[in-house]
Amino acid sequence: MIMIPLFVLVFRLGWLDTYPGLIIPVVASQSLAVFFFRQAFLAVPHELFEAATVDGASPFLILRRIYAPLRRLRPSPPTRSSPSSAQFSLFVWPLLASTKPDLRTVSVQLAIENTSSVPPSNLMAMALLSMLPVLIVFIVAQGRFVQGIAGTGLKG
Repeated sequence: MIMIPLFVLVFRLGWLDTYPGLIIPVVASQSLAVFFFRQAFLAVPHELFEAATVDGASPFLILRRIYAPLRRLRPSPPTRSSPSSAQFSLFVWPLLASTKPDLRTVSVQLAIENTSSVPPSNLMAMALLSMLPVLIVFIVAQGRFVQGIAGTGLKG
């Protein structure tokens, strides 16, 4: 429902096989999803947050035990897609918007190589190499992640 009009718009703008055609639609749709997510949580009364804070609940516990169940009971706002289909669209959109091999994302290229006669050991090596940048960032920033998680429930 979204992909065809988006493809037509990108085509008319002349953005097929360009970086703006790959990046701008994804950023715009993710920004809209964040806006709807925020609006859904603003509808929950703030008194519930205050009461849980007085009872000693951490922000993560409040999110998990109060906000998330309440959002499931109420009708959801008209969002673009569910989280699983949003992740799928992050794979499909680069596949649709680019035909040039130099503009393909890593996940699209791995999928294309998987259908060819590339040996599985080479595919595993390519997948490992594609994970290295994220893994390096995590290892470098691991201390900050641990500090953030450990300090979640602390007051003051």
